[in-house]
Amino acid sequence: VRFLTTAIASEMSYAAYGSLWRDALFSVGLVLFLFILPIFEWMFNCLTAYRLREITAHDAPLLKKLAIPTVTAQLINMLYNIVDRMYIGNIPEVGGLALTGVGITMPIMTIILAFGMLVGIGTSARISLKLGEHKHEEAEKHLGNAFSLILIISALITVIGLLFMDQILEVFGASADTKIYASQYMQIIF
Repeated sequence: VRFLTTAIASEMSYAAYGSLWRDALFSVGLVLFLFILPIFEWMFNCLTAYRLREITAHDAPLLKKLAIPTVTAQLINMLYNIVDRMYIGNIPEVGGLALTGVGITMPIMTIILAFGMLVGIGTSARISLKLGEHKHEEAEKHLGNAFSLILIISALITVIGLLFMDQILEVFGASADTKIYASQYMQIIF
């Protein structure tokens, strides 16, 4: 392992950065990634296996009711991205640049999705707790607050995105050639 980290660090760092501190940080990060991450993954898998043993015949239909809409939503989201790329990539003469412009926008779309998930997942947990306590009015208040919050966040993201679109795209690596296509795509997204 020491040989591997030293070889990778010396190959990448001295050529690109020339800094001993960056070599050390890279080596530590590589070791953490190679050894600590699998331990956490193993712990998570053990906990998941323990939880799955607790599922009874009564819980299986509830699990299906939760899993089917979740998987369906993920498949639709994936298909949306695939179909976009299929059509954009086949545009004559500019398909490659347009596809690159769309690729630059993916991290921005992920950030926008993260805000929606922040409100959605947090609110669904609070609503579930209140419904479990048979406090239906409080659950409805949480739903109304979440709806208002997501409208406010959406408006802010739209205004900030449209006003500072060129600067945001430059931060994410858009060149002069691809910025045109990325901004056209983001105008639809925002």
